[in-house]
Amino acid sequence: MYTITKNKITNEDQSVYLLYTKKGKKVEIDKVYVSEEKRGQHLASDLMEFAYEYFTHQKYELIGICSYANAWLIKKEGNK
Repeated sequence: MYTITKNKITNEDQSVYLLYTKKGKKVEIDKVYVSEEKRGQHLASDLMEFAYEYFTHQKYELIGICSYANAWLIKKEGNK
């Protein structure tokens, strides 16, 4: 379960979050963070998938500003 606020998507205990900026019909993903104790569980990828589905459903274009988001989007959009 994720919570969406003005510039952040986070899980219940806030150990995983994504920071974003809306610019018109574009969403820039500035940072994807997973706390050290939660790493290696594919949580960043799950969060990116959630954000991707959420924003593209609303007709936003996603842009990866941080290196993780950029690489994830390249892989995802290459597999369409």
